Amino acid sequence: KSYKQKHGHINVKQSEDKSLYAFCQRIRSSRKNPGKPGSLKLNDRRIAVLDSFGFDWQPDRIQRSNPFERRVEELKTYKEKHGHVNVKKSEDTSLYAFCHRIRSARKNPGKPGILKLDDRRIAVLDS
Repeated sequence: KSYKQKHGHINVKQSEDKSLYAFCQRIRSSRKNPGKPGSLKLNDRRIAVLDSFGFDWQPDRIQRSNPFERRVEELKTYKEKHGHVNVKKSEDTSLYAFCHRIRSARKNPGKPGILKLDDRRIAVLDS
């Protein structure tokens, strides 16, 4: 709950909090494999509480389905927290790299090997 209040979401990254990340993975595994030795006891009430927080039961599926939109949402969360989108590499290496690729794509449209930014993606970034 405190992680969500601080970050605006509960998609915990391993680089941010290894212990909480591992706990979330264990929760997902326990729900997927109830009764497996070492799994947590997840009753309907506990599942409902996690759902009320917006717990993501299948984060990998979402990340693979549309990584651009996911990264834009992370950037929006960063902006809400910091008031800007000048992500420092020391704060979030992955988000920093995403911003670097976006800026390169905007400066060098059509250059081979550069991320493709269509009008829809540009509109999403400008919003």
